[in-house]
Amino acid sequence: MVFSKDFVNAAAGTVQIDDKNYIEEIKYCTLKDWLGKNVKFTYRIDGDKWYVKGGIENTVMFDEVRQRVSK
Repeated sequence: MVFSKDFVNAAAGTVQIDDKNYIEEIKYCTLKDWLGKNVKFTYRIDGDKWYVKGGIENTVMFDEVRQRVSK
């Protein structure tokens, strides 16, 4: 994830997803305190937009809209 033009943090892990929930267990991260934590989001897709809200409780939260870019 990037909060500005400067690099802040990167994380990756295993994902569980259903029709409205996205949960990632962080397995690899530049911030050691985040290892093993779950990132929980609710999401919805509307046309070419993906609305996502959530994060790591008491740490970092997101409320974002991402738009598909055409080829």
